[in-house]
Amino acid sequence: MGNYTENLGLYVTDMETDGEHLFDFDRDLNQNCEKIDERFGVSTITLSANDWTGTAAPYTQVVNVQGITENHNPHISLKTNDDYDTAQNELGEYAKLFKGETGDGTITFYASEPTGIDLELQLKIL
Repeated sequence: MGNYTENLGLYVTDMETDGEHLFDFDRDLNQNCEKIDERFGVSTITLSANDWTGTAAPYTQVVNVQGITENHNPHISLKTNDDYDTAQNELGEYAKLFKGETGDGTITFYASEPTGIDLELQLKIL
């Protein structure tokens, strides 16, 4: 029986015990590909203007993100609208964010003041 890698949980064949067996497409290929895609794919999350909590800075908002853990360090960027004026407004609201902390299945965002509009963010887990 093979082993699983520590970071991504990918299956690694043990040639001494698995070498005589046929290649298992589901385990050896498909499941490994799905884990890689989940870990390194780009997803979109939304910060809702109505979901900020707090009565003074810092305001917080918790967003559920499947597959993220407290050990991840995601790259987060604003997904702006194609319309120039709308994009400028989004950039101004995005500037209110100053920190994000990952947890198991969540990211907590911190802002100097609540955003006045919903913000669509692109997330890539590193």
